[in-house]
Amino acid sequence: MAQDFSHLFFSFEEHMERGEQDKAKEISKKQDMLLKELKENGYDVGALLEELKTRKSFRKSYETIIVFTDGGVRNNHDVSQESIAASAFAIYGDQKMLTHESSFIGNSIQLPSGEKIDINSTFAEYHGLLQALLFVEKYRASAKRIIFLTDCASMVQHIQQKLPQQRVFKEYVLDLISKLDSIPNVELKHIPREHNKITDGLVNQLLDKYERGEYTCN
Repeated sequence: MAQDFSHLFFSFEEHMERGEQDKAKEISKKQDMLLKELKENGYDVGALLEELKTRKSFRKSYETIIVFTDGGVRNNHDVSQESIAASAFAIYGDQKMLTHESSFIGNSIQLPSGEKIDINSTFAEYHGLLQALLFVEKYRASAKRIIFLTDCASMVQHIQQKLPQQRVFKEYVLDLISKLDSIPNVELKHIPREHNKITDGLVNQLLDKYERGEYTCN
């Protein structure tokens, strides 16, 4: 049923774009009926609609897509408390916000090999870029230029100039390089922290929620 609704969703959009109001109205009625069935069967309709709206945003090709990424850690230097981390990204297509997401990392992170290690601020930054790359890959974002922006100068240096010496950092960076290389017209640039306020805010909002007990990780 969800697949049928997805087909109707994009069919409705296509008819609306072509000005075919009558056909769009017919499809809208079918959508309403199918939505009712999905709800009755316990389907998360809200999540489905959000997913379809996101897919719609990335069906078109843009001149420039800009992706801000960030990662942050709390209690990183306090041995008496457990470190917790989160990351975030925000995507703009031709200066219009398309989507943003934040992810709770917790006190450890998994390397591409499957090994788990304690979190730190560098890995939180790596995680933010990785989640953004996976998102762009999943939705096949298309643009003449896709620019990833981060306030982590060391990450840019590790990727573009010199791999880190430590094995665990090197392993993660090689995975990031591989994913960056798979995206056409891609760039990675460093920006000052004050120019990265949106993703910084998303990271801190999620960590604040966790500390208040309003967010529970699985």
